[in-house]
Amino acid sequence: NSTLKQKLMKEEYFKKCFFCNEDINEKKTFEHIISDSLLGKLNIKEQTITGEFKIQYSRIKVPAHSKCNNNFGSEFENKIIKLLEKPDDLYSLINNDNQFDLVNSHSDKPTLLLTTWLTKVYYGLFYNDFLKTKNDKWRDICFEIINNENFKLTQKAYQLNSGFNLPSSLYAFKTEKKDFNLKTLIYPASILISINGLILILSIADGLLCKNYL
Repeated sequence: NSTLKQKLMKEEYFKKCFFCNEDINEKKTFEHIISDSLLGKLNIKEQTITGEFKIQYSRIKVPAHSKCNNNFGSEFENKIIKLLEKPDDLYSLINNDNQFDLVNSHSDKPTLLLTTWLTKVYYGLFYNDFLKTKNDKWRDICFEIINNENFKLTQKAYQLNSGFNLPSSLYAFKTEKKDFNLKTLIYPASILISINGLILILSIADGLLCKNYL
C-alpha cells in the first residue's frame, strides 16, 4: 500500500547522500541546510520555521557523506557569509549583472554563488521535510520535488565536480526590515530569503526566462 511504499522510500533516502545521491556506507554526517555559523551570526539557531510542521532552523539537516559535506562545507559557506555581510554591495552586484553568462561550473561570481546556495537551501528544505513529516500527502509532494530532473542534474553536477547550480533568475531588493525570513513556492520552484535588509528571490531552473522577460 501507499503507506508502506512511503516508508520504504523514506528509509532509502535516509541512507543516501543529499549531494551525490549515492548510498552512504560509512559513518553518516548531517549537513545543515542553512550553515550553523550563519545561523549563529543571525542569532536564529533556536528559532522555528513553520510549514507543514514546526522545526528549529538548527535542526534542518540532511544526510551526507563526510567528504561531500566537507567539500560543500565551510569554504563555500564562508563565501556566502562574506557576501551577506555587505548587503548594499551585494544588491548592486546582483542588479548590475545581466546573468547571461551563467554556466554550470564553480565560480566565485556572486550571482553564481548565491544561485548555488539558494538552490541548495530550497531542495534541502523539501528533503528534510520528506524525511521528517508525518503527513503522507506532504511527503508525496516533497518526494516529487526531490526526485525531479532538476535536482538530479544538480546532484550529477556535484558528482562530476562541475558545480551545483542551474540557470535560474536571481533578484535582489532592499528592505528596511532586518529580520530573517524564508519562504518557498512549489510552482514555480522559487525561494525567498530576507536577510540583513536584503530580499533575495530565486526562480529555480527557469533558464533565465523570468529575468530576460522582465
